[in-house]
Amino acid sequence: MPEVYTLFPTIIYKEQSGAILTEEELSFINTVPLNDHGLGNSVSKDTFLLDNIELSRLKSVLTTHLNNYLNDVMKIDNTLYITNSWLNLTRKSQEHTLHSHSNSVLSGVFYISASDSQPQITFSRLDYPFMLNMKAREYHSANSMEWNVPVFDNDVIVFPSKLHHAVLPNPTDNERISIAFNSFVKGTIGADNSGADLTIN
Repeated sequence: MPEVYTLFPTIIYKEQSGAILTEEELSFINTVPLNDHGLGNSVSKDTFLLDNIELSRLKSVLTTHLNNYLNDVMKIDNTLYITNSWLNLTRKSQEHTLHSHSNSVLSGVFYISASDSQPQITFSRLDYPFMLNMKAREYHSANSMEWNVPVFDNDVIVFPSKLHHAVLPNPTDNERISIAFNSFVKGTIGADNSGADLTIN
């Protein structure tokens, strides 16, 4: 049997967040003003949503998950903090077209209501595995151009911000509601190269 190495994989982190929202938190979220978004759904006018004191508990929980990805999964000792964050609302037949997040290290999504609407997020690669676009007999994560990850209420998912992703059209009458967030690093960023260290406060 040949040895097969899956080199340089992209890691997607998903876990139940442990942050079941209180009535007060849900009440605040339900009053957040929204704008129609060019990517096909509605987003909050407030793009620093988690900075509101009403969501401080949730912000703390999501920050922990960001750093679990960086520290425990990737074995990197730096610290990440949440920068911008916003509410996503996807109604029947709406979608969130393919995009990535700039000016961010890791991005994440916390799912308030997804299980009964569009219960997945779709990740895409922009280049084919080979120079030729050949059809696979059986698709898996190494030879696919896109991959759907199932998500449920109270899940949190974290991924590299450069990774392109989308939400397919919502086929139900139920609203799909989530909070997306970006992050950046602080502290000293080390490197193997002499003179390449950088400290970010």
